[in-house]
Amino acid sequence: MSITVSQEMHAQVQPGYKICADCGQMLPLDDYHYNARASDLRVSTCRSCLKRQRAARKARSKLPEPEPVTYQPSIVSPALFDPAEVVAGWDAGETIQSLSEKHQRTPKHISRIIRAAGRETYTHNPWKGKKRPIPADVNTRRWTPAEDAVIRSCSSPTDAMATYEAAYPKRRTQNAIRKHYHDLRALGRSQ
Repeated sequence: MSITVSQEMHAQVQPGYKICADCGQMLPLDDYHYNARASDLRVSTCRSCLKRQRAARKARSKLPEPEPVTYQPSIVSPALFDPAEVVAGWDAGETIQSLSEKHQRTPKHISRIIRAAGRETYTHNPWKGKKRPIPADVNTRRWTPAEDAVIRSCSSPTDAMATYEAAYPKRRTQNAIRKHYHDLRALGRSQ
């Protein structure tokens, strides 16, 4: 609803007043928000018009009320579900996944039932969250001349790792192979 303000209207504006670009009323500068970029340091629309515009924008963007969610009852009624059967199945060697499919419950629910009965649902992993130590003999073992020959025949560290792993599977770590490759290259240059 923006109104065009003519030159004549601007000439009639008294000091300390301004004409609103929306409603066309002459209002004191206190009725306009501050704007450092404007030439008169005020926005072009008065506060009441801005408030009305915000309310109209909010009404337009208001989403319809969501429909209430109705929950479906469980496929198996609680009366037909027996936690003792779950524990007996666990003791018989069934997995949590097979028990959850059999009793139509989530694996989390099945594992809670088993733990409530005093059974453990997992095996303890002593290395969880820790670095596993490399066996002492893996990197400290002396390199044999045959191993040196395999590594010397390669043109790159990546090639050396692949060739060495093929010849001697799981004998040394990749870092040890890469380091030995570079050591042999350095020895070859210095001799």
